[in-house]
Amino acid sequence: MVVGSHGGGDAMGKAQPFNIHLGSVGCQMDRTAAPVACKIPNRVVVMMDDFDPETDVVVADLAALLSSTDLTAENQEGTPVGCMSSPSDRDCAGIMANLGLPFNDQPVAAQSFFTKMK
Repeated sequence: MVVGSHGGGDAMGKAQPFNIHLGSVGCQMDRTAAPVACKIPNRVVVMMDDFDPETDVVVADLAALLSSTDLTAENQEGTPVGCMSSPSDRDCAGIMANLGLPFNDQPVAAQSFFTKMK
């Protein structure tokens, strides 16, 4: 997923993308085990009260996902542009919080990315 521009642009003034890749981190491939074990699985569990799959619609709100991320800030040096789910990438802090996922030492908040609409 590519959203917005990041850090005000490159040396030529061209807008930089802000990429988001939500993936598991620290996974060990074991052909005898299923599923693969990961130190940081980055899997979101979403619970919605009174959800009716016949009438309710799940909304993935990109504005809510990025609400705690400054897209105008310079990308963290030595990391890919945007957030690639690495625990050492500070560009992921707001995104992980808004997904309700743990990230480094920050407390886990309730996710705000998924909502329901009647």
